[in-house]
Amino acid sequence: MNAKEFSRALLSALKDDDVNHALHRHSTDSMKSEILPIMDAIANLRKEIKADFGEQMNNLRQTVASLKDIITKKDETIASLEKRVEALEQSQDDLEQYSRRNSVRLSGLVENKKEDTAALAIDVLNDRMKLTPPLTINELDRVHRVGKPSAETEAKPRAILMKFSTYRSKQRVLSAKRHLYTEDDDLPKLFLNEDLTRRRSELLWEARKLKKDGRIQDAWSANGTLLLKDNRNAVVTFKSLKELNSKI
Repeated sequence: MNAKEFSRALLSALKDDDVNHALHRHSTDSMKSEILPIMDAIANLRKEIKADFGEQMNNLRQTVASLKDIITKKDETIASLEKRVEALEQSQDDLEQYSRRNSVRLSGLVENKKEDTAALAIDVLNDRMKLTPPLTINELDRVHRVGKPSAETEAKPRAILMKFSTYRSKQRVLSAKRHLYTEDDDLPKLFLNEDLTRRRSELLWEARKLKKDGRIQDAWSANGTLLLKDNRNAVVTFKSLKELNSKI
């Protein structure tokens, strides 16, 4: 059989359905024998990847849960320490305020470099407040200006710290402080207040800002205790900014 006859025979055979079916089965079997192992390998790889991923996710969840427990415990420790620090700070502030129980601050009195501060304060308080009996130097333990002098002392005179020899003398003077007020513009505006710690002074300042905004009626101190009157006419104490904000 020559090449031409072979070509005709091949074309004729390809047109035969039985031959086509046989070729199809052969090619399919051949492809299956090559593809199936690959597909099995892919399926196995997927199972391995899924199992490995699941194990990693489980380990990750356990790690996250463990870290959450650690963070929770640390947060609890921090909260406990913050409470202890706050309590210690409050205790320290109470002690400092107690050490100031016999002291007041007089503000607004014009300052002079050559002044006798004690005599000046006594004269002004006796004159303005009409104290009976008059305040004497024997009732005072210490009198001095607070802070360092500056070039602006005349425009901004420093407050005068007056420490009384007894609590009774201090209260006698402080209870008459309303008489310091005057409508005479030629006289300095004087203010007499308790000698508060820096912490309490700042808190009282914040409370008076609330008063200015109309959120409370008034704020003041009494024997070192900070008080406010809210808009329901209730008088309450406060020791922290948190307490202050919770009572308005």
